[in-house]
Amino acid sequence: MKGREFVKARDVAEAINLKPSRTRDYLGELVKEGLITSEGSNRNRIYRLKK
Repeated sequence: MKGREFVKARDVAEAINLKPSRTRDYLGELVKEGLITSEGSNRNRIYRLKK
């Protein structure tokens, strides 16, 4: 996420070499922990670092 306003799960998956489905699981955990926020739904969901 560094240097970007937001990312999609697909972008993160490519960066960390995981399948998008598994990446979404991890991103969901980060949202629950309050470290990042998510906006949108399904294919349009984006993730941002929490301010």
